[in-house]
Amino acid sequence: MAITTIIAKAINAPTPLKRGSCQNLGLGGVTLFFAMESIKMATTSVDQVTGYGETVAYKAPCRLATTANIALSGLQTIDGVVVAANDRVLVKDQPDARYHGIYIASSGLWSRARDFDSNRDISSGTQIFVTAGALNARSGWSITTTNPIIVGTTDIVIEQSELVNAAQLEALAASATAAADTAGAAETAAEAARDDAIAAAASLNLPTIVADTMLVAKPDATGYLAKAKADVRDFLDTAPYVATNTALAALDQTKDTRAQFDGSLWTFSSSNLSSLVTVDTRKAYYVAPATDTTGASGAWVRNRRNLDIEVELLGAVADSTGVGTGTNNATAISAAFTLAKFIGMNVVFGPGAFRSSTAITYDKSAINGDTGFVPSIRGQGAALTRLYFDAGVDGLSVVGSATGGILGSFLSISDMDLVSSGKTKSGLSVDKIAFLSLHRVRCTGWSVGLKMTDTISSILEQPFLNGNITGLTASPGTASIPPNAITMLQPWLSGNDRIGAKITNPATFAIRGGSVEGNGKVTAGADPNNSGGISIINPGMGGNVGVVSDGVYYEDNAGLTDILIFNDAAADFPCSHSITGNSFTRLSATSFTTYNIYLIGGDAAQTLHWSGNGFGKLSSAYVESSARPYVFCDDVNNVITLDEGAGNNYAAAVAKPDFSSRYTFGQKNMAQALGYSFAGALSTGSTNVASVAKLSTGRYKITLKRGWVGFKAISVSPTLLRAVNVFTFDDTSITIDLYTIGTTPAVADADFGFAVFRPM
Repeated sequence: MAITTIIAKAINAPTPLKRGSCQNLGLGGVTLFFAMESIKMATTSVDQVTGYGETVAYKAPCRLATTANIALSGLQTIDGVVVAANDRVLVKDQPDARYHGIYIASSGLWSRARDFDSNRDISSGTQIFVTAGALNARSGWSITTTNPIIVGTTDIVIEQSELVNAAQLEALAASATAAADTAGAAETAAEAARDDAIAAAASLNLPTIVADTMLVAKPDATGYLAKAKADVRDFLDTAPYVATNTALAALDQTKDTRAQFDGSLWTFSSSNLSSLVTVDTRKAYYVAPATDTTGASGAWVRNRRNLDIEVELLGAVADSTGVGTGTNNATAISAAFTLAKFIGMNVVFGPGAFRSSTAITYDKSAINGDTGFVPSIRGQGAALTRLYFDAGVDGLSVVGSATGGILGSFLSISDMDLVSSGKTKSGLSVDKIAFLSLHRVRCTGWSVGLKMTDTISSILEQPFLNGNITGLTASPGTASIPPNAITMLQPWLSGNDRIGAKITNPATFAIRGGSVEGNGKVTAGADPNNSGGISIINPGMGGNVGVVSDGVYYEDNAGLTDILIFNDAAADFPCSHSITGNSFTRLSATSFTTYNIYLIGGDAAQTLHWSGNGFGKLSSAYVESSARPYVFCDDVNNVITLDEGAGNNYAAAVAKPDFSSRYTFGQKNMAQALGYSFAGALSTGSTNVASVAKLSTGRYKITLKRGWVGFKAISVSPTLLRAVNVFTFDDTSITIDLYTIGTTPAVADADFGFAVFRPM
């Protein structure tokens, strides 16, 4: 390739150039065409130092132009030439373009040339010619920065505009020639490859090209056959892709046993899957072939990477904005549970709010025999997955079976919110489940938030039961199976109209951490066992630990009590209760519990231990009263052991514990009986004491019936008494002194209770 014409401006040409003339400048046979009539230098005023003039359009020539960033000082080598003092140098390659321009070289710091140090010296388009240098000799440059240009402030861009340097022209010509040679070689190679491909194709014995066919090797390997795409699947080890379940059903299972559809891999099973095909009406997991739509001869089965049935795949739509709004998902959610029952899988709700106009029941009584598998119902979190049920209908019910033993029934429910309005039905009902694990489930707007019947063992972790009439109930159901063990971890029982939780016949009920607050304020009702914080009826079945409350915050409840332990004389069990490390707080002047801890005894022996609790108020509105003691025991027909440990903090003495019925402290290997005295008058019903007589102030004589030899006494008004001293003791009577609290003890009259013992 040759350069035939270059439009240029010649400086110092061998002979004067005329407009339209041509001249060979000895540049390797390159002919230059000059467009101007002649080259004229601009007329300028003369600088006294350099003799160069000042002009805007064309600057006096520079000796050198930079090729890289330089220091603007000292006599250095630029473009292969040593700079001399007073040389004009075009500086154009600095990192900071504000310093570009023409400089006067010096052994010290350089300064801008007189014709390049003022804003009026340059403008966009100013031309500069360079005379020397290995690369830039006889080259022209122009300023391309947009006006206005402020010297020292504006970035000055200098680009090459004219090229008359022989070395550069020769380099360009060589580069063009090399490119042409490379292109020619590539073309030759391509032609050779084409010829080779044609020759190779001819040797393959390929058939005539037919549209929509694929090539398949002949069985004898002598060539290829054109086959329709459907026929080629026999030779492929890749599952075909289909766009609809109709296309999936139409596949020929003799050729394809795997397929890609709806983001999953499907596998054809030849087993009788008619029951599952019937249940899966949405064809989300089972698709019968077109040749047998019943599924009796097999069906396509979605390969599941986990054991989840997603309600959205069954048609559920999360578009509700509140109770009674949005798509009715009752059919889709019920279908998910029905399908899960057949194949023993989990039911999963995605994020969003799902509405149901009817109650939904998950009957898991026959899930794969219910052996060794723990199916779960889960959402994505109580704040993310919400189930809105229309007012007046029950929510979600899970039913197991006692047939063949309930011990094989497991269930886990987690991370969802069940909401209704009207407070007329149950939110989450669990029946005949041996082992229930509940995690981060919230129920609000129900008559009963969480209802458990015939459940043996339950762990309720962070349940949010608020805004119902009753937060939680647990009791024997139709199978008469009591709740063997219930453990609540970090619960929130709040704002329930009647009571936070009511538990009937648990062997053990433990609540650890969390909050029980603001319950019992709306409809406390006439039932004393069903108002306030939590109520435990006849705990300790089989002589177990009955009630444990550890580190719970009880605040602003109303009704009877924060904790009620009620023992029915006809159905109670001997057991012990531990109330430790809790906070009991009253707030309101008009709405509060009568007691913080209330123990009602029955016929069986009971032990109550409490320690490390705080009893008080957070508001001056509430006024303590002796009629509302912090701890109260009542109606004990047999033996109750009161074991007050250390660390209880009573904010007001007037409301300290009150034991206004009969009670005793345990005595190992001794039979026990109780008595009670009101200032010397023997209480009614005592079977072990013949009489109680007041001898003097604070001194009483207790005459025992035959065979009773031991004695222990305690005041029912612990704010008054400091100690009870056995003054005398003989075979038939005991004389005691009651002391007041103070630095100097003094005897005083008071009501007191006592117990007597005899060897067993």
